[in-house]
Amino acid sequence: MKYFLITAISLLTFTNSYAQNVQVANDGLVKVNNKPVFYLKAKNFTAPGQTDYALENLKHKELAYFKLMITYHYDTTTRSHFEIQYYTLIFDNTGGNCDVRNYHNSNTIVKSLARLVLGSHLVDGDHIDEEEEKKFILSYHGYLTSAIDTTNSNQKNTTDTADGNITIKENVVYYNTTVAGTFTVTAIDSDMQLVQVYATNKAKVAEVTYIKGQPNWSVVTVMDEERTNTPYDKAKPIESLFRYLIEKKYL
Repeated sequence: MKYFLITAISLLTFTNSYAQNVQVANDGLVKVNNKPVFYLKAKNFTAPGQTDYALENLKHKELAYFKLMITYHYDTTTRSHFEIQYYTLIFDNTGGNCDVRNYHNSNTIVKSLARLVLGSHLVDGDHIDEEEEKKFILSYHGYLTSAIDTTNSNQKNTTDTADGNITIKENVVYYNTTVAGTFTVTAIDSDMQLVQVYATNKAKVAEVTYIKGQPNWSVVTVMDEERTNTPYDKAKPIESLFRYLIEKKYL
């Protein structure tokens, strides 16, 4: 019921943004009824429709960052993959983040994202409204920056690596007794698994997919958009994945 109420509120405020005249200039300046409110600056352009966006206040201070993510879904009927695009929104001040998938609502992506920000009341003057940020992250099942509580964990798996010890407690990974990051695991279908890896500040580090029977993880790192493969260890898959990310200094 709580999630339904949060979602309903988000949809209501989002709908209200359509009653306003929203304009986005070529330089990214967003105006509402001819009043400047913030900037959405295009960054890291790679191809038409594939661009990151920095949310900046009117003084050009970055407040948050829309990071374009590309992943692949496996269709068991056609036995083929198709591309899925969405944005991970990362808030600069807190490190809170969430995946935004339902942003296609205007004729351009940047205007769609502008309406999303406006409808959620994220920008308050020259800063992000922290309460609205929390509501937004929760409505998208994202990650707040509260401390990770592992005191009630009853699951523990340990493996030794060349450089140290990796310990897993539920979804928290420790490296030599220090928290290295967290992860979530989602079954895309019967043959494909998606692992999302987060740093200690809750910023997403990588999206990793594994197709049943394949010898490698397919890794896409957020920071540099590198696409690589690393061996999939059937005996300790998550440990081997984190060992790779630690050795490559992504964590």
